[in-house]
Amino acid sequence: EERRHYAFCQKITGESRSANLFKVIFYTILVKIFGTSFTLKFMESREENAEKFYLDIVDEYPEARDIYEEEMNHENSLISMLKDTKLVNAGGIVLGMNDALVELTGTLSGIALAFSNTKSVGSTGLIMGVAAALSMAGSAYLESKENPSDEIKPLTYSLYT
Repeated sequence: EERRHYAFCQKITGESRSANLFKVIFYTILVKIFGTSFTLKFMESREENAEKFYLDIVDEYPEARDIYEEEMNHENSLISMLKDTKLVNAGGIVLGMNDALVELTGTLSGIALAFSNTKSVGSTGLIMGVAAALSMAGSAYLESKENPSDEIKPLTYSLYT
């Protein structure tokens, strides 16, 4: 569909364009960090001007109506086909981050007041962080085992947590 849209715009403008290497690298990095679903939604949100453009030229180019309808429909159909692991395990990521933030902030504040040696505070915080991560991962594993789902794999869910 996007290739056809490109050919349509090329026919109107008479200009040929090549891919922007910076944008390709940028979106590739976004996929690696945030996952495919997030990146596709981000890319589609930037296409709102394109949809408006197609509506504005419908009187002069009637085939623009078909492209407008495709733009409106293909986002949801494409995203619904994906099974993004990061999106499925987002609950575990949020749970782990919230627990770490609350637990480590509170405990490290107390330890910093109790000890004057920064190495003692740092090593205690490191040991406590590893123990908290293992505890949360174990809890997430048991939770996902207790509530089986086709999408959530217990080991992966615990690792994300």
